[in-house]
Amino acid sequence: MALVRTQVDGRNIEYWLVEFDKDGNEKFDSGVLASTEVKEALHASTATDVFLISHGWHGDWEGAQAQYNAWVAAFLDAAPTEASRPFRPFVVGVHWPSLAFAPTRIERNSKGKTLGSKDGEDPDDTSTPVSVEDAVDAYASLLGDTPATRRALKTILDAEAAGTVLEKSQPARDALRDLTRAINLEEPPLPSDDDEDIALAGIIEGRGKVLGGPGLIGLPLLGLRQLSFWKMKQRAYTVGTAGVSLLLRELQDAAGDEARVHVMGHSFGCIVVSGAVLGDGTPPEHPVRSMVLMQGALSLWAFADDAFGTGRPGRFRQLRDPRFVDGPIVTSQSKYDYALGKFYPAGVRVAAWIPGGAEHLVLGGKVPKWGAVGTFGLQGASADHVKIAQVAPDTHLAAGAVYNINSNTVIDDTESGGWGGAHNDIAHRETGQLVWRAALSNP
Repeated sequence: MALVRTQVDGRNIEYWLVEFDKDGNEKFDSGVLASTEVKEALHASTATDVFLISHGWHGDWEGAQAQYNAWVAAFLDAAPTEASRPFRPFVVGVHWPSLAFAPTRIERNSKGKTLGSKDGEDPDDTSTPVSVEDAVDAYASLLGDTPATRRALKTILDAEAAGTVLEKSQPARDALRDLTRAINLEEPPLPSDDDEDIALAGIIEGRGKVLGGPGLIGLPLLGLRQLSFWKMKQRAYTVGTAGVSLLLRELQDAAGDEARVHVMGHSFGCIVVSGAVLGDGTPPEHPVRSMVLMQGALSLWAFADDAFGTGRPGRFRQLRDPRFVDGPIVTSQSKYDYALGKFYPAGVRVAAWIPGGAEHLVLGGKVPKWGAVGTFGLQGASADHVKIAQVAPDTHLAAGAVYNINSNTVIDDTESGGWGGAHNDIAHRETGQLVWRAALSNP
C-alpha cells in the first residue's frame, strides 16, 4: 500500500511510499502505480509543503519503513509551536534496492589460511561467515545476476575461502577485472564530471593502481566489497535521475503554486535526491524550495565550482542555481559516523592512487580529495559552517546558501550502529528542526 499509517511512541504518523527498481522504474503495487495515488491525494489535500525523502544503503522494504517511521516522528516532534506561515506537510518516501555491502566474511575451506589486517582482514568484523555459494548469490543479486558475473564471483570467492591474497592469485585478479567490466556493461558508468568516477574509470582501463599498492593486492573480498560500494553509488544516481526525477517533477506539477516542494536524503539517498533534482540537466518548471542532505555518502566536491583543482565543476554544481534549488542547501556532519569516516574512504581507495601520486590526496593539509559530505561537508561551494546547537527555532537559513552543520553533539550513537557507528543516528528533534528551518526559511 502506498499510504503508510502507523504509531511511533504513541504519535500517529502517515506518509506515502513509492518503490523503484534498480533501473529507476517505478514498481507496480497491486497493479497500480503508487505515484498515481500520491498525486491524487496531493491534489485533494491542503498541504503547504511537500517533502520527498530517500533512505540510503541497507534499505530493504521493512528497513526503509522503519527509517521513515523514525524520521517522520522526529520531524513532527520538532514542529515549532509558532510558524511564520501556515505549514501542513505532505511526506513522500522512496524505496530503492540499496543493499550496499553483501557478506563481509566467507567460510574458510579446510586449507584456508588465517590472515591479518595487513591483508585486509577486519579484526572488528564479528559477522557470521557464509558459504561461497551463498555469497555468490548475494553478490550476484547486488551487482547483476548474469552468467559472466557469477563466473567471476565464484573465482574471486573461492580464492577468499582459501585465504589466498590477490597478489598470489592470477585467476582471482583476472576475475575481479572481468567482474568490473561485466557490471559496467550491466549499468552505464556515472557521468565523468565526478573526479572519483574518472579515477575509477582509470583503474578499470588499467591506468592506475588499486587498493593503495602496485596492482590488485590483499584479500579478494576487500576488492569485491569496494566494487559493491561503487555499484551502489552508481545505482543511486541511476534511480535518482531516471525514476525519482520523474516523480519529483510530477509532485512539483501537482503542487503548482499552492505548495512548496522540498527534498531530503540520507547516505546514498543524498545521491538519489540530488539526481532527482538534476534530472536530465534541464531546470524544472518549479524549483525545489530546500534541500537537506543528512550524513551524505557522496563526494565532498559534488557541488563545487572547481572539484579539487581539476578545473571541472562537481556533478551537482548546477543545483546551486536557483532554477533548481531556490532555498538553502543544508548538510550534516558527524565524526562518529564511522561508515563515512572510515568505510567511504576505503570504498574509494581503488581510485586513490592514480598518476599524480599521494600529494594529491590532501588539499591544504585538511580537506582530502576523496571523502564524503557526511564527514567533510560540501567543499568548494562557499558553504557556511555552523554547529547544530546554533540552529534555533527562529534561525533563518538564507536562500541560495550552503550550510555544513557540525552535528557531533547529536549524531553520536556509536553503540546501536555496529561497524557504521552513528551513520543511521539521524532521527532526533534537533535534526528534525534542521528540516523545519530549511523549509520555513523560504517564504
